[in-house]
Amino acid sequence: MSEAEAITVNCGDTLDISRVSEFYTELEMVINEKKAIEFDASKIERIDIAGLQLLLSFYQKIESSGFGFRWIDPSEHLLRSANLVGLDKSLGLSEPLNKS
Repeated sequence: MSEAEAITVNCGDTLDISRVSEFYTELEMVINEKKAIEFDASKIERIDIAGLQLLLSFYQKIESSGFGFRWIDPSEHLLRSANLVGLDKSLGLSEPLNKS
């Protein structure tokens, strides 16, 4: 996937129930562009189950669309939270990351 062809979505530092509605609207607009999507999850410091469910829903929608998807440097907090509730594999986050 070429970076020029992809749309980058910044997940921000907080993705909890207070932000899910706003982020949902943003993701709906992005997915309607029918291009590859990258989620920049590098700054996530707080995420709850509502945020994880939203990410899972859109991850599955994007993957089934065939447009392509890629995580950009998912934060340790996102990785731990997804692992804790058993969504790391479903979100494509179970790959080992090379972090120093």
